[in-house]
Amino acid sequence: MAGIKFTPEQIAELEQLSCVERITPKMLIFTQEFKRFAVNQTKQGKTIYQLVKDAGINPKLFAGSYLYIQLKAWRKQDLSAPPKPKGPPKGSKPELDPKDMTIGQLRAKLALAEAENEFLKKSSPWIRLIE
Repeated sequence: MAGIKFTPEQIAELEQLSCVERITPKMLIFTQEFKRFAVNQTKQGKTIYQLVKDAGINPKLFAGSYLYIQLKAWRKQDLSAPPKPKGPPKGSKPELDPKDMTIGQLRAKLALAEAENEFLKKSSPWIRLIE
């Protein structure tokens, strides 16, 4: 949503709607159910702007033809399939923020990065050309 920035008030309001799966200051994700509903209703003659308005969202929040572009993408998607899981794969450890790491953890991470760099320098002559 190029150029759109939702205010904290708009985010709080939109989070309450059942058609909204997730929202950030720069992105609004609709639920699979709403996408299916919108595709079906537009095939019967309703406009995407009317559907969004009926869902409780001011269509003026969106720039230009954003909603039409989204509808076109939804028509191409397999909306009958369950949504893809979000987040890292199960069993993987999330990366710690360096601000939350101890000195020992930071030193270990630095040592690993240095070892990887040395290995890459030795294994690839192309890396030497870049340096």
